Amino acid sequence: MRYLPDVIEAFNATVEQTTLADFYKRRRAVKRGNNWSGGLLKVKGDIDGDMTGYAFHFGGLSELQFNIGFEEGAYFRYGVAFSIQPNRNVVDPESVLRPKILAFNAVLHEFPVLRSLAMWWYDNGTRTASRAVESIPVSLIRSGVFIFIGERVSVGDDGVTPAMLKRAAEVMAALLPLYERVEGFTDASDVVASASTFKVARLCWNTNGWQGPSGRLGKVGNQKAFEGTYGFGHEEWLLDHSRLVDGWKYGFIQALNHSFDKYAGKTIDLLLYAIDNKTKHRYWVASISGVEVLTEKQSSQTNRLFEKNGWLDEMREQVQMQGLDDGTLSVEHPQELLNLRYRPEHCVRFDPMIEFPADELPAAYYGTFQQVPKTQAAILHGGIHAEVLKSRNIGKLSSTRTTHADVREVHLEHKRWQKELGKSLREQLPGADIIVETKVGGYWVDIVIDVGDKRILVELKTCTLVRQAVREALSQLLEYAYWPPSSPRGDVLLIVCAGREDEADREYMRMLRDRFGIPVHYLQYREGTIVDIQAFVERVTT
Repeated sequence: MRYLPDVIEAFNATVEQTTLADFYKRRRAVKRGNNWSGGLLKVKGDIDGDMTGYAFHFGGLSELQFNIGFEEGAYFRYGVAFSIQPNRNVVDPESVLRPKILAFNAVLHEFPVLRSLAMWWYDNGTRTASRAVESIPVSLIRSGVFIFIGERVSVGDDGVTPAMLKRAAEVMAALLPLYERVEGFTDASDVVASASTFKVARLCWNTNGWQGPSGRLGKVGNQKAFEGTYGFGHEEWLLDHSRLVDGWKYGFIQALNHSFDKYAGKTIDLLLYAIDNKTKHRYWVASISGVEVLTEKQSSQTNRLFEKNGWLDEMREQVQMQGLDDGTLSVEHPQELLNLRYRPEHCVRFDPMIEFPADELPAAYYGTFQQVPKTQAAILHGGIHAEVLKSRNIGKLSSTRTTHADVREVHLEHKRWQKELGKSLREQLPGADIIVETKVGGYWVDIVIDVGDKRILVELKTCTLVRQAVREALSQLLEYAYWPPSSPRGDVLLIVCAGREDEADREYMRMLRDRFGIPVHYLQYREGTIVDIQAFVERVTT
């Protein structure tokens, strides 16, 4: 079978031999929904000939949906999905599906069937590679994302076979208890329970977004504390996503070193906070799901790689630039430098940080893991608890980086990016002229890309937050390209940093282009390359 309607008919018949035979009756018992009946798959779309299209159950747009479909004209998929796609029936899918995705994250460990399945997603049409089923990053809960959990198989000339349909029915029937658990996850106490997988840990204070040491300002003064003695903490690079190894960010938090034997080799979720010891105010900094605690062997191996790549030298120089002693940044004690790793896309930064009352947490020790306070659980749902909102009084984070157009960033990390990108861009854009760190109209520009009669000016920002990078780079690029106005020198402006762009960032960039006519764009730096640079250059130069 190669035509989706034929597949749906045969699949619905196959399902009649499983627990999904009375799905709509069971659905009403959970949701008290519409009085539907009949075959499981009723809604279909994108059918355009052979081996195309998808189908899901009635009501599936606003819930964990049972879904089958063809992919890339060669694969047949089956399983469950979250479709965060606006339509006339679900205008705001982010709000509708957010609690259900968080419910899925909270209960996925209860369902061993998920261990044998795969997970992937489409982000505005671009498919990720398949991976083990894991907590869905909160950063993915946005319009345009389709998240799938299940299996996909290669389809030959004969199309979908009865054996494939039988396997699909078995897998989807095994996922029915998961559906019922997620869709029944509506009690307020379940919202608190969804936060129970997270452990609260304290970071030392940092005014540079935890992308590098920021000096003694706001640090603990007690000489018995590490930061009190040395003026910095090893966690001050925790949110710097410029040094990745195979897509993993490696870092450190003090709380793990006090419980290393208990957590080594395990996966945990973290909610991070910090205290400004000058004002005594406390702030939620970020949440990170799916954090893997390194074993002693992994820590040693990664430390040696950091040394080999020159990254430890860069970190030492950053410490020295603050007038501090870098002697603790040594490969001799690997667990005191690197004791965890995570995927950057699983990190949610709170920008600006969210202030909370001091009495919400019973302790403030660096070496202590705590539970997420019940009154703060909404933080992990992307919302802000009313009491937190009332107490919020936060200004913009100060930064040690300068953004004046006449001043250049000169630290090693920035130089490394320039060198890496000079090489990768020449390989990826063989028809372009790539010039690294060159003067244009009297201004030093990080990278110039000349393609035909178009010139792209690239400004690099070694930070993790897209909004911060845009804030710092835009004025520079405007001056590089258009001052004096009598002699424009650039056609396209490109900002690059290590942060992953979300829908708000994309909308902001579109607004700058559409409303103000500024030809500015953003792309992500990742492991020595600019993500999607080939498609971008083709798009803006044709």
